Amino acid sequence: MTRIPICLALLLCASQVFAGPFHDQAIAESLVPIRPGAPGKTPFWNLYARRFIYAPAFDFSTVPGAACYRFTASSRAGERSFEADLPWAPLSPIWPDLPVGKVSLKVIALDRKGGKPIGTAGEKVFYRSAVFDGPYGKPVVDYKESARRALFALFHKAEIQSWIRDGKPDPGYTLNCYPAKVMGATVLGMTIYARLASDPAEAEAALLAARRAADFLIGLSEPAGRPFEYFPPTYWNGVRPGPHPVFPERMMMHYPADAALAYLDLYDRVHDRRYLEAAKRIANTYRKTQRPDHVWPLVARVDSGEPIGPNLLSPTLPIMLMDRLVDQYGFKEYAPLAEAAFRWIMENQVKRFNWDAQFEDSRPLDPYVNLSREQACDVAIRLLKRNASDPKSVALAEELLRFSEDQFVVWEKPLAEWKEIASSGCDPTRDGSTWFTPVVLEQYRCYGPVARSMGIMISAWQAAYKVTGKPIYLAKAESLANSLTIAQEFWKEGTYPTWVRSNPGEKWLNNTVHTARLMLDFAQRSTGGIRGRYSHSHR
Repeated sequence: MTRIPICLALLLCASQVFAGPFHDQAIAESLVPIRPGAPGKTPFWNLYARRFIYAPAFDFSTVPGAACYRFTASSRAGERSFEADLPWAPLSPIWPDLPVGKVSLKVIALDRKGGKPIGTAGEKVFYRSAVFDGPYGKPVVDYKESARRALFALFHKAEIQSWIRDGKPDPGYTLNCYPAKVMGATVLGMTIYARLASDPAEAEAALLAARRAADFLIGLSEPAGRPFEYFPPTYWNGVRPGPHPVFPERMMMHYPADAALAYLDLYDRVHDRRYLEAAKRIANTYRKTQRPDHVWPLVARVDSGEPIGPNLLSPTLPIMLMDRLVDQYGFKEYAPLAEAAFRWIMENQVKRFNWDAQFEDSRPLDPYVNLSREQACDVAIRLLKRNASDPKSVALAEELLRFSEDQFVVWEKPLAEWKEIASSGCDPTRDGSTWFTPVVLEQYRCYGPVARSMGIMISAWQAAYKVTGKPIYLAKAESLANSLTIAQEFWKEGTYPTWVRSNPGEKWLNNTVHTARLMLDFAQRSTGGIRGRYSHSHR
C-alpha cells in the first residue's frame, strides 16, 4: 500500500514509455477529476457512470470514528492503494498505475488508534478507459469529399427520391415517423447537397426534394390557435409501422427548433420568404410557451400543452434558433428569449452537472440515470463562440468537453470485460471489438458508437482549438474525423453508418446529414492539420 501525493503521480506520468505526441499530456490531464462531488455542496454526477478516462471521485459515505480511508483498486495489474482523509477523494494518486480494463474499487475506513479497519465506506466496479494516444488514423479521402460522397449516396436513396418523384415521404422508410427530426434533416441535407453536386440537374433535384420536404412538414405542423401552433410534430403514424415507439399525442420540445434551423438553411439558398416566416413562427411559439423560469418541459401534450412528467428541456436547440435569428437576420426581439434560457442552463444544468439524454425513442428518466453529451457540447460551443475573452467561460467549456470525453469518447478498442461492465442491453453496446475506434457513444441507455455523436464532438473540439490554440483539441477532432472516413469506406455505401462499427445496424437519415454538415464545417474551418500515426488496422 502506498500513499502517493498528486505531485509524485505527475512524475510517474513522465516515466511512461513515450507514445503519441500528446500521450504524456493526456495522462497528466487525466489526473484532474471532473467536477468532483462533495456531500451537501456539489452533486455527484457520476452515480451511474461505468467508465472513466479522468480520475473519478465517488459518493461514498463517512464511517463514524474513522481517522482516514484506504482506497484499494484491484485490476489485472494487481492492487494499488492510497489513503485519504475523506471517502470521496479522487483516485488521482493511483490513476496512472491502473491499466485499461476492469477495476474493482473498495474504500475501507480506518480507526484513530491503530489504523485498523472499522467499516466499508463504499465499493465500485468500473472500466478504466484509454487516454488519448493520438492522433489516430488517416483520412481515406479528405473531409469535404467524404461529406459530398455521403450526401450523394443519400440523394440516390429511395427516401430522398420519393420526394422528387412523388412529392411525398417514402412510405417504406419507417423513420419518417419522426417528422421534425427526419424530414427536417431531409431539408437540411438536400439543401447542402445542392451546392456540392457536380451535376446541375442533381443540384436542382436536390433543392426540389428539400422544398417538398419542407412544404410537407409545414403542412403537418400544428394549426394556428393550438397550444403549439406551427410546431412540426415529433411523432407521426403516416408511414409503415416500424420498431420504434410513436406517440402522436406528445411533443418533444427541442425538435421544432431543429426543423426551423433547416428551414433557415433552405431560405438562405432559395430566398423564398415562406421558409424564413415558418422558422419565425416556430420561434414565436417558443416565446409564447416559455415558462416563467425561462425553460420548457421536455415532453408535453399536443392538445393541451400540459407537461408530461417532471423532466425539463435542455434548451440548446431553441437557443441556437434564437441566436441565429438575431445574429444572421437581425431579429433582435429573440435575444432576451435566448439569454434567459441560457441563464436557466447555467443556473440549473451546469450547477448540477446534469446532462440527461433527450431523445424521442428513449424514455425520460431520473437525474443522472441516462446521461448524454450532446447538450454539454452545445453549451461549450456557445461559451467558446460568445465568451471567448472570458477565462471562466473558456474554462467551463473545457470542463464540459472533458466530461463529454470522459463518459462518451472511446479512443481504443475496449477489452472483453467492457461488455460485462458497460452493456446497456442496446445491441450496439455489446461488442466493442467491432467499433471503428476512436468513436463517440450516444447515451448511457444506448452506449454505442454513433456517427452524429462523433460529428458534434468534432465540432466542439474544433471550437475549443480555435479559441485556445491547444493542438491536442485539433488532434482529437481529426482522429474522430479520420475514423468516420474509414467506417464510410468500409461499408462501400457512401453514407455514414449510423452505428460506427463493422456489423450491420439501422440507418438513420439524419445521422448522415448532420455528420456530413459537421464534417464540411470542420474541413472548411480547421487550420493546419495533424495527421495520425496509426492506420485503422493497427487499432
